[in-house]
Amino acid sequence: MITVPRLPKGRGFRGPEWYGCCGTGAAPCIRRSTFTGKYVVGTEMSTDIALSDRRILSNKRKFEVMGCRTVFVYKTRKPAVAKFQALCEEQLRVNEEMRQEHRRELEAAQAGDIGAALRCGDF
Repeated sequence: MITVPRLPKGRGFRGPEWYGCCGTGAAPCIRRSTFTGKYVVGTEMSTDIALSDRRILSNKRKFEVMGCRTVFVYKTRKPAVAKFQALCEEQLRVNEEMRQEHRRELEAAQAGDIGAALRCGDF
């Protein structure tokens, strides 16, 4: 379980990154708006864009940015942290599946499977 520290206005907290990636902007993120004090939950890159979007001023609970990324907006901390933790748990589950698949491919590659060796480059 990921614990979220206190978030003053203008601050945020990033969750786990995708397996094998770093700095992609796709990690779950929770941020607090400097101006409204609302909490924005989504991927790192989409929350950056959402904080400068006018729709954060409305009473919408969620909206799309970048055409396909959904961000969630909350007035209070408790539901925002719950949504962030749910996104982090899902990301950790996906990472574990990818880690196991990578191990299987690596073992097959070490046993001489050329196709598995090429698929290891995907991780």
